Amino acid sequence: MGALVCEDNDLITHYPNTCNECEDRGEMKVFGDYLIPDRIPLWDPEYGEIRWRNLGWPKRCRSCNARAQAYKRARQSINRLEELREMIQDSFTALGRSGERWCYLKFVTLTWINELSESEVPDMKKARKWLRKKRDKIIDKLDCLAGTDVMECVSKKVDDKYHHHVHMHGIWIMPYHDIEYVGEIMKRYVGRDQCRAVKPVWVENPSHPDGGYTISAFSQARNYLIKYLTKEPNTRRSLWGFARKGLDPDSFYGSITRIYDKWSTC
Repeated sequence: MGALVCEDNDLITHYPNTCNECEDRGEMKVFGDYLIPDRIPLWDPEYGEIRWRNLGWPKRCRSCNARAQAYKRARQSINRLEELREMIQDSFTALGRSGERWCYLKFVTLTWINELSESEVPDMKKARKWLRKKRDKIIDKLDCLAGTDVMECVSKKVDDKYHHHVHMHGIWIMPYHDIEYVGEIMKRYVGRDQCRAVKPVWVENPSHPDGGYTISAFSQARNYLIKYLTKEPNTRRSLWGFARKGLDPDSFYGSITRIYDKWSTC
């Protein structure tokens, strides 16, 4: 259903991640490029004060609610990774060395050995174990400090056997290295080089007032996670490094110092 025009020329549209099967799709107002809920002050007996509440909050069906929760968790994870990246960058800047190497999160793909199999279903447990062992060696060599990963498998039948392409998509807090060095490390452990910085991207669109728009690095990272989380049923995402642990000052600054000392001797 398209947006509806109000008397005050604001636009009203349904909440994201809702469908015709939802009990109540809710309403949101569009102001310029921003989509925000319609809010009013209401008395809240639990807090004993007037608090702002949303009107028309959606009541989603099960599938839409699962998708909405996936978006929420992905957004929270990217927020955490970006906050950690900024903390790491600030720490290196304060040390007076290499703060510029931590400007961006990184997209990373690690690929399991692809072989023909007689089994219609790949051994994802074995693949996950193999990839995590290789990942741990790679993150040590490339000085990575945190990240989140999603497993994916693309299968096709070849004659009377099955070809399973199992790989891991990740968003990592990883410093800049020469592409030759990254390729060397990737090929040593997984035989493939898939790593690039998550930067803002300009998209040309003649119908847009400015001739186009910018997709932020945050939006790209969030959409990247959602794409692979919703691509296959029962797909899970794992966190590692400082993204998983509580931020302990000793271990955090200890890791910063270790990498700083390593780079100082190179």
